[in-house]
Amino acid sequence: MLNGALLGVSEVNSSKAARVTLEPEIVDPAGMLTRYAEITSALLVGGIRQIVGCYTSVSRKEVIPCLEKHDGLLWYPSHYEGFETANNVIYTGAAPNQHIVPLVDYLTAQYGNRALCVGSNYIWAWENNRILREAMTSRGGTVLAERYLPVGEKNLTQLVETIINARPSFVFSSLLLGTLLTVLAADQDFGIMNPVIALAIACTKAVIVILFFMHVKYQSNLIKMTVVSGFFTFIVLITMTLSDYISRAWGLW
Repeated sequence: MLNGALLGVSEVNSSKAARVTLEPEIVDPAGMLTRYAEITSALLVGGIRQIVGCYTSVSRKEVIPCLEKHDGLLWYPSHYEGFETANNVIYTGAAPNQHIVPLVDYLTAQYGNRALCVGSNYIWAWENNRILREAMTSRGGTVLAERYLPVGEKNLTQLVETIINARPSFVFSSLLLGTLLTVLAADQDFGIMNPVIALAIACTKAVIVILFFMHVKYQSNLIKMTVVSGFFTFIVLITMTLSDYISRAWGLW
């Protein structure tokens, strides 16, 4: 998002036809929801009126009151879940009804009219399932259940059992990728590899959080080395624990 905005600024500034010169001011809320409104207000009070950012829906909703108060304009470049209109926001992303409505036509024609919705407990999943529910109802279909999980939830046994018992024609999932992988892994029996696969998924999600959401990727080499050392120690401890667990039955053979 940042690189795209800076590229647009450079193209405008290098254009001979442009009547303005843009001066970007870069601020980073570091993924902390409470900082979005604070930073936005500071920018607007300082005279800035055009803001590009807020990748998530919840962060966008945090800054809208600030934009309305100071008459600023937010260029929102991410996916937009719909059901919101703000005079101070330009929504540039696709709305989910653009792909859910034709998807429902395909699913009902190919698989049946009994749906079960699962998603992360988040605005995007709520509104996606709302669109699917309305589309199914208008076509004479049924949504058997809607289940929402906290972001990062790892205990998915009950969700898998619900899906199996309900026997839907299809499952509409708006789970975040990490949780979706956990669901798929929980539905399979990999034998002795079950804990290894579960830990691999958990570690992958942890690495993504550390690198991007905690912004370690953009920190100094000292910070990176400290984080890598801690993560390496964690991997060593997990490896030793798994080695002990796996080798317990060796003496019985």
